[in-house]
Amino acid sequence: MKLTQRALALITAAISVPATAALAPAAAASASPARSRSPAVNAVPRVTATIPVGVQPDHVAVNPRTDRIYVANDGSRTVSVINGSTKKVTATISGFGTLGGIAVNPRTNRIYVSDFNSTSELADTAVISGQTNKVTATVPAGSNSSPVAVDPATNRIYVFAAGGLAVISGQTNKVTATINLGPNGGSDAAVNPRTNRIYVATGENGGLSVISGRTDTLITTIFVSDTETPGVAVDPRTNRIYLSDVNERIFAFSGQTNKVLGALPGGSGGDEVAVNPLTNRIYEAVGLGVNGPVTVDDGSTGQLVATIPVGNEPMDVAVDPLTNTAYVTNLRDNTVSVITG
Repeated sequence: MKLTQRALALITAAISVPATAALAPAAAASASPARSRSPAVNAVPRVTATIPVGVQPDHVAVNPRTDRIYVANDGSRTVSVINGSTKKVTATISGFGTLGGIAVNPRTNRIYVSDFNSTSELADTAVISGQTNKVTATVPAGSNSSPVAVDPATNRIYVFAAGGLAVISGQTNKVTATINLGPNGGSDAAVNPRTNRIYVATGENGGLSVISGRTDTLITTIFVSDTETPGVAVDPRTNRIYLSDVNERIFAFSGQTNKVLGALPGGSGGDEVAVNPLTNRIYEAVGLGVNGPVTVDDGSTGQLVATIPVGNEPMDVAVDPLTNTAYVTNLRDNTVSVITG
């Protein structure tokens, strides 16, 4: 669908609203609710649809401008394209190897997916046109099951590769730099397009690495846990970063000070996280098997809003802030759960 002027303003506001001051350690930051066409901020989150996709859906990404959702199916080695309005798969893109992460640049309507060929042992990042649903380029950068992150403001793509974090120009589809992550490595990445900062979850090392997008250098790594921290998400409105922990916590960081503000409730075995900047809610996929839940936290109060049973082994979650909808991949069910609120 075409994006209205009002919706465009909402996306711009989500990036340009100044960050608020840090709160007490037990809570994350608050933000004034923005007017939108989405349901009320205090709506009770619930599953409103379940969409069949490919085999073993792992990662998911959303384009709010087109109301399209992209699912990387690791088992069938395909990408499913979902129409957010009809909740139906409208296209299936094939021809991949082992799929890793997937991300969208809503400004260019391009989708980036990590593609690993187990035969040649070569990793690429495939570039998909959101208009034609076809692969238009392949960039030789990535690794097996590599997460992908996009900065729509700079049109840069970040993908884990041998030696660190590869930086791809969305204009030329070429690697322009490789950022050395040091001995800590990474399991997930997220971008704040307002501050040009990239955040990397260090996974088994229990920390968060902060990278300058201007200089392509590692600024600092903050260690917060003696357990695994697999997922990371950014709220550009509040300049807050959320780091999942497998031990029932989601750490909240200030993007201004790079310090921990506190911990929000999470699920045991928590995996990927996502943020709705228009409602200040944080979603965590908890891969615990059949009816593994998604937790929803209020970033203003730091309190748990809901624990929602979804499908079998939820792996990833992505949010469309304009419709106040979260999409969750269920690895063993071959489905995507749709959560409204």
